Order: sequence, then structure tokens, then C-alpha cells
Amino acid sequence: MRRHGRIGDGVPTLLRQGRFTGRPSEMTISAHGDGGSVHTMEVGGSVAIVGEGQLAELP
Repeated sequence: MRRHGRIGDGVPTLLRQGRFTGRPSEMTISAHGDGGSVHTMEVGGSVAIVGEGQLAELP
């Protein structure tokens, strides 16, 4: 969103996802940098572990 100019530099933005899968959630995101070079991302919100696993080897 930052790269395409949809949010401002460092501006906290609410992102909603999961509605169609029955697991709605919200998170706050912000991106720092200009459109061509985003160098820092911040993501925040509540979490719930719904699964875990282990990668035995790289694909």
C-alpha cells in the first residue's frame, strides 16, 4: 500500500482480513520509506495460534 501511494509514510493504518474465511481479524500496519523503497514495516494486533508446524528442508 505504501509503495503504491495508498498510505502515507509512517501513517498507522487499520487492515482487516479473514472475513470470508470466518476468521475476521484486524491489525495496524505502517510503512516507512518512499514509494520505490520501503525500508521499515510495523505490524501490530492480537494473535491466536491456530496451528504450528516444522519445515524439514527447503523446497
